[in-house]
Amino acid sequence: MRYDADGNFAQVWAVADMNCDGVLNFDDIDPFVTAMNSQAAYEAAYPNCEWLNGDLDGNGIVNFDDLDYFVALLSNGGGGVQALLSWDAENRLVAYTPSFPQAGDQKVEFSYDYRNRRIAKLVYDWDTQTSDWSATATLHTKYVYDGRRLLLELDGLNSDAIVRQYTWDLDLSGSRGSAGGIGGLLAVHQEEIGGGAGAGGLDAGDYVYTHDANGNVAQAIAWATITSAKPRHRSTKTRTVREIRCRIRCSNLPRDLAACRSKITPMMRTSVIAKTCERIQILASPLMARGWALLDSNQ
Repeated sequence: MRYDADGNFAQVWAVADMNCDGVLNFDDIDPFVTAMNSQAAYEAAYPNCEWLNGDLDGNGIVNFDDLDYFVALLSNGGGGVQALLSWDAENRLVAYTPSFPQAGDQKVEFSYDYRNRRIAKLVYDWDTQTSDWSATATLHTKYVYDGRRLLLELDGLNSDAIVRQYTWDLDLSGSRGSAGGIGGLLAVHQEEIGGGAGAGGLDAGDYVYTHDANGNVAQAIAWATITSAKPRHRSTKTRTVREIRCRIRCSNLPRDLAACRSKITPMMRTSVIAKTCERIQILASPLMARGWALLDSNQ
């Protein structure tokens, strides 16, 4: 991962791009050999590159133990800049763009109001026939707030039809907003999306939240299972429930996983993927304090 001069998360990097040209190919062999032999020599020859890009086994150094991993990456493809994150003058994330898009990849754009709240998200598919991003958004989500509490998500491609409705109670302060809504989220009503879970979308339904002592969302439970005559058979592991639970977690701030779901090559080291997703999740929130990233799923 790399950051800009303001400390904003700017690029998602895979390992082994040793000459920092954005791709992993045979031109990286000599720089990798240099990195294995001497960190000082590598950093002198490639001052704008990161020596630890060659640490493929995650032990904190670059040596011959990394050679087999490098050969595997080189043989199977991978490495280089995976995505670019663009920020505005207010340190707000305005776009997430895969660097080398393929079929199924998506570009995400965001906009904000004067209170730094995310008010819209647009998603564009990669068009393999034109080798460019589609000019028409495949998803347009609008957000409605009460102060800092998210109330509604609207479908901008369907006459602003309501997609989700959130219900709030008193937060940890015992008031309606002194703690920013933390611990106050009660429930969400979701309309059916994409034909339901059976068709790869999400089912319609009502879901209630439980919280830990710090006001973080601990669990999302389908209301139908609570009122069922046989609650012991309920399952909270359906795709819809997982989506609902993952949308709002830490401090009741909505978070989403678009970057993690976008095509990051399987050649990326697991720890790099984990750290990238963790960073995005920590930063993600449409309630937008300055400098926070806003990445959303495609649902």
